[in-house]
Amino acid sequence: MKGKEMTHTPTQFTRRQVLVGSAAAAVGAVLVPALAACAAPDKKSTGVATPKSTEAVKSDLLADLSSLKGKSIGHFVIDASTPTAALSSAWGKQMAEEYEFSLEFFDGAADYNRVNSTLSTWASKGLDGVINTGVDPTPIQAGLDELKDAGIPVGGICAGYVPGTGMQWDVEINDWITFAKVLTYVLDRIGDSGGGVAYYNWPQVPALLIRDSQTRAMLDFYSIPILAEEIPVVPGQVQDIKQKTTSLLTRFPAGSDLKAIVAGWDEIGVAAAQAIEEAGRDDVFVVSSDGDLEALDMIRDGAPFVATGARSIYEMTEICYRQLATVVGGGDVVSTTIYVDAPLVTKDNVPPAGEYATGTGLLTFYVK
Repeated sequence: MKGKEMTHTPTQFTRRQVLVGSAAAAVGAVLVPALAACAAPDKKSTGVATPKSTEAVKSDLLADLSSLKGKSIGHFVIDASTPTAALSSAWGKQMAEEYEFSLEFFDGAADYNRVNSTLSTWASKGLDGVINTGVDPTPIQAGLDELKDAGIPVGGICAGYVPGTGMQWDVEINDWITFAKVLTYVLDRIGDSGGGVAYYNWPQVPALLIRDSQTRAMLDFYSIPILAEEIPVVPGQVQDIKQKTTSLLTRFPAGSDLKAIVAGWDEIGVAAAQAIEEAGRDDVFVVSSDGDLEALDMIRDGAPFVATGARSIYEMTEICYRQLATVVGGGDVVSTTIYVDAPLVTKDNVPPAGEYATGTGLLTFYVK
């Protein structure tokens, strides 16, 4: 399928129960009013995949946020400078204001020792719940143990559920599926023309580890070589990747075997695309995953950044807080991992400027 861009419609695989459709279809009137109430001007979404309905929908899957009123919640992130962490914390702060609970926010700045110290402090304070965005549970086991001993529930957003760590649930896209879509785009576009890719990633968090495994497996299976590989410096990843891409393009001039750059997440994918543009090159394209606005802008404008797996961070954050509200209110965790669909976005289905892309909503493989 050489030279042809394809739009892949997200497919949902069910085990017991699939929650699909818009938020209104998935959880009755639970998600939509709250999303509308705390919506920022740029939180509009188009829904690039066609919603479907199912008799398996549970309207009581997630509680409203009323049980958090007057409570003290902690929210920490791996690096507040990244778009995912920044958006997640922003939506959390909006919900705290809307539903009248206090929120302590902490930026880990990729320093696990500082995260452990903060979790220990929160355990001593006796917070009512904690949200983790993007921090692998394994290296913060000491802090999670203290929260567990204090009886404080912990949920994650793009953090990864690891049994026995004290994390009770995680809200994710299924990166195995989403990044497979992204890599399929690469394989289809390169086709039988030959050549290979450069690969950038920082495999220090669960989502990026999955994307790493998926990238290597698919490229190896289809005999697409990784010609160059870089691990960005974090923090400082944007400037670092721009410099490394500039050097890469010197090593692989126009007409060489370098056809594409596969980036672990949009922020560094955008940086790579900017370096390609600055070099005046049009023979190398970039793919990634996350669905950040800057990445969507580049896709819309015909830049070297051409495809992303678009996850809805505001929806994932709201779902995580609703699961926390369920637990704080005396309810149970509905599933150790709650998935939200993330469609592949290319020039054929990119949403209008200022709008995030969404898929078919909740995509839960197993519900207790």
